[in-house]
Amino acid sequence: MKNDPLNKNNIRQYRKRVGLEQKQVAFLLNQTSTNGISRYEIGAIRPNLETALKLEVIYQVPVRLIYHKLFEHCQAEITERKRKQPQLLPDPYWSLNSTEQLKNEEFCFYGDLLKDRIPNELEIMTANKHVINLVKTITMHKEHMNTFGNN
Repeated sequence: MKNDPLNKNNIRQYRKRVGLEQKQVAFLLNQTSTNGISRYEIGAIRPNLETALKLEVIYQVPVRLIYHKLFEHCQAEITERKRKQPQLLPDPYWSLNSTEQLKNEEFCFYGDLLKDRIPNELEIMTANKHVINLVKTITMHKEHMNTFGNN
């Protein structure tokens, strides 16, 4: 698995974003040294599922964003398999409906924080940053579309 491009991840970036040192993350993961954290960050190894989910909790970001290259690879692989043998699937449109449903339900990772409990200050600030960035990006794209007449 060493030097596998699919091991490329954003673990270090997310750790820095939340202001933690490797030793703090190791403590939260109940690891006795920072060796594992360092190996995750450089892509030498991938964490197991439980550790990956714990990293999601610690960094407050979905695993698929931490391991975006691997997620994109898995997504492309599934898409290709569906394309190659659609007769094996129960209905040719099942994935389209499911995908649309997921898109509607998964409007925002931080939206889940607001559903079941009162978020803490850090979660509120992080969600606000995401909302502001999304609005800026959408506004920029709308302006671009209007400028070039792509309504």
